Amino acid sequence: MLEQHKNDTKIQKWLKSNPWFLTDRFLLLHVFDIRDELLANNYIEDSKEYLKEIEMRIYKMFPERIKKYYSHNN
Repeated sequence: MLEQHKNDTKIQKWLKSNPWFLTDRFLLLHVFDIRDELLANNYIEDSKEYLKEIEMRIYKMFPERIKKYYSHNN
């Protein structure tokens, strides 16, 4: 899935800002649900708007879980 984006700087920057995406299976499963909804609402997959919307929704749904990825104790 990510292999096709290895040279996409936008995606690479987003992944660096969202380390949970590559490490947290629970959150990733929720991303797939969000993805389906966004595509049904005519978002363009991998666009800046699409990525921002995924990030915003995950943060709103699971703020405590997301915080652990940005704590200084990791």
